[in-house]
Amino acid sequence: MIAETDTIWKPNYKITSLFFLFCAAGIFFVGLREFLGGKIGFTRVLTLGFSFLIGIVFCILAYQTYKKIGGAQWWRKHASKKLQLILLAISLLGFLIGWVLAWTPLESFGGAYYYFLRAYPFIIWLTAAFFIAIFLLLSSLYGVHLKDWIEHIQDQKITFLVAGICAVIFTLLAWISFHRVVGVTPADEDFWYGAGVPVLTFQVIFALLIGVALTLGFKKWPLLLRSKSRLIDVILFLLIWLVSAYLWAKEPVKPDFLVTTPVAPNFEMYPDYDARNYDLMSQFALIGQGINNHGFFDRVLYPAFLTLLHAIGGQNYSLLMKIQAGIFAILPALIFLIGKNISTRSAGAGLAILTILRGINQINIGNIIETAHQKQMLTEFPTAVLLAVALLLLIKWQQNPRTHWHLALLAGLTIGLSSLLRPHTLVVIPVFIVLALWAYRHKPALWVVISSLFVTSAFLGILPWIQFSGQNVSILDLYRVRIEDVIRQRYPQILNPQGSNFQPISEYPAGSAHLARLDQSKLEEKPVWVFVGDNFLNNLVTSVQPLPNTPFNLDPRTVVKKTDDFWKPYWDGSLTIWAKLLIPLNLLILALGLGAAYKSTRLAGLLPLIIMVSYFGVNALARTSGGRYLVPVDWVILIYYFLGLMTIFGLVLGLFLKSIDYIPSPSGIIPSQKEWWKTLVIVLVASYAFGSLIPLSQYIFPTRFHEQSTTEQANLLFTLSGKKLGLSTEKLNSFLQTENAIIMTGRALYPRQFNKDQGLDISVYNFYHPLPYPRTFLTVIGQNGQNEIILPRTSPAEIPNSTDVMVVGCKSNGFIKAWAVFRLDNYSIYESQPAGAPLSCPLTEPVCDNNKSCHYQ
Repeated sequence: MIAETDTIWKPNYKITSLFFLFCAAGIFFVGLREFLGGKIGFTRVLTLGFSFLIGIVFCILAYQTYKKIGGAQWWRKHASKKLQLILLAISLLGFLIGWVLAWTPLESFGGAYYYFLRAYPFIIWLTAAFFIAIFLLLSSLYGVHLKDWIEHIQDQKITFLVAGICAVIFTLLAWISFHRVVGVTPADEDFWYGAGVPVLTFQVIFALLIGVALTLGFKKWPLLLRSKSRLIDVILFLLIWLVSAYLWAKEPVKPDFLVTTPVAPNFEMYPDYDARNYDLMSQFALIGQGINNHGFFDRVLYPAFLTLLHAIGGQNYSLLMKIQAGIFAILPALIFLIGKNISTRSAGAGLAILTILRGINQINIGNIIETAHQKQMLTEFPTAVLLAVALLLLIKWQQNPRTHWHLALLAGLTIGLSSLLRPHTLVVIPVFIVLALWAYRHKPALWVVISSLFVTSAFLGILPWIQFSGQNVSILDLYRVRIEDVIRQRYPQILNPQGSNFQPISEYPAGSAHLARLDQSKLEEKPVWVFVGDNFLNNLVTSVQPLPNTPFNLDPRTVVKKTDDFWKPYWDGSLTIWAKLLIPLNLLILALGLGAAYKSTRLAGLLPLIIMVSYFGVNALARTSGGRYLVPVDWVILIYYFLGLMTIFGLVLGLFLKSIDYIPSPSGIIPSQKEWWKTLVIVLVASYAFGSLIPLSQYIFPTRFHEQSTTEQANLLFTLSGKKLGLSTEKLNSFLQTENAIIMTGRALYPRQFNKDQGLDISVYNFYHPLPYPRTFLTVIGQNGQNEIILPRTSPAEIPNSTDVMVVGCKSNGFIKAWAVFRLDNYSIYESQPAGAPLSCPLTEPVCDNNKSCHYQ
């Protein structure tokens, strides 16, 4: 670390000797502090002696360096660049280990707690020493290019200008949010959730190191990057997808509000509530009765996807969700391409790593916060995937709107399809029209044509479902019903619209805490613009809060449970000391990331922000905010946050590497333009073809159950069951002629055993309410539609999931109380009544004591 030239600044002998003196003083101080920190014993004396010995060694090195003798002479003769690079690598590794140990809570070390408590001051000293050593080694290897660095800073005036404007806007929004978001209660807003999934400090550091390492690595092979640019992108895209698929698939599913706890008889997990609704729609398609039993539903793309997923993976929930997570793992790969196109390839790769790690958090803590993740049967995550596809296409289009006009049409197709997941994405259509007006401002006719084709592509993606779903609905009906449903649920000031021909399936919030508050009439009647503004601000606030709020190395569950409270709905504004420091810092980093994106690609760099803000606006109009409603677009925050961090590191490294590019523009090869009409035909045909996959999914399975009269079903039951039924044909037929008696054939789904008094009394589904006796609960679908079956039994009925059954019982309020369930695969029969009990409606209910011993009166 000895200076050899005066052209640039490098550490000289005096600077290096001061470094050794600093190390000596630090170890002396730490050793003396430890010696005087408690009762003097052998260990403390040994520690003091060791510290002074190391300190003396550093003093000797400082003296020799200052006098240019001994070790200093050896260094001058033998300190090759290779040796210095090795020392730099050791210092980097030592600093990282020290940083991790310094910010890891001592309780994490278990039985070694007191050892690490004693060693903690030495860890701090060693970390600081390694940090200074890194600076000196970099300075010695490359020199400090202060003049060039100042020129680079001046070249980033646009970055800092945009960042400054964003910082002012963020400050204003934070002030308004403090007065509007903090302290909101359930009486004010019902669909009001907390922050999204946290990203951890050590995950950010790891991803940042990957990004910086790739920046330095790519800098060494510029010719290879130019000649093999597309091949490298393809390899990285596939590698990121595979790594993400493996990590997400292997993360175990945890039971939560939307995934049932495994219980008898099958000890399997099943989807519940909203997830159950989506799965049941696909289950009808599997028995040949069309998606949702050919009933109207506007979010049909996900049930169609589930139909094909079941065809591949069967009925095991864990296996299905592994496959789904593997497919949805394309999201980090798409974000890699987005990051690459608005910044650099290395930034995109680091951003993809951070997205993968956050996705693991998402699955891991999905059962303790309000969110939607890759292993739940919900529409939010697939919407995120399609929005990422659309955003990537729009960025590529915006960078060259005349050459890449066909990418805008493909983005229109993607938006059309995504609207069959969540209609909120239709907001991208007016956003695109405005963007196109700017892109083709010198060609108004071209603006009209491209905007019209964008809308046409979106419509063609939806058209096959409208034509072939068998529901006879128009494009207006498809979205009108959802809007009416939102108005009925979220706008207490407006009377329910009359005359609707369709009854959409209501969406219930993904948390039991909200089920007791479904009476929307009790909400405070705010003006529309007020509650829209409040929910919009809550969306912004809860999308930023998941950024690191503590420097400590904590797992995601600990972060949520033991740091701040904003992951819970209705945040009261309280913050930990670290959050008070880090949240403003995170906002500054976000502002810098926005400035860097704009500096790199101008308007294209701001497209992720525009899409996110627009989507949050639609969420606010629907009077929803936070939690799972963030998932389709909250990954945008990670993009700008990571670009901000990469910009900071680029500026720091620029002190030493004068040729480094802080925010280099992406190098892309513009494809040759084909004849426009051929491209247009291909894109429009592809739009219709992709849309056709949705109705096709409900016609590829034959009809499993056919219409049968009550008598035909009774005769079939006698034929198959023989003497197992314990009834004569006459008695059964006589029973079936009475009021509320029913016999049905169908597929049994989600069988579960409930104990006495077990259930969810605040559930919107009365078949989940507690009952004073044990029972097997299952859902049966078939020509009778969807029916919930309660079979009173002390022992679980051994009915595998997705088994064909026949049910005899009595209709009740919202469910069927079964007298017997007959399995059609092995002819087993499970009865609820004792032998000889009269068969009549209503069925006799068992009486159970506190010891769960049941009998019939």
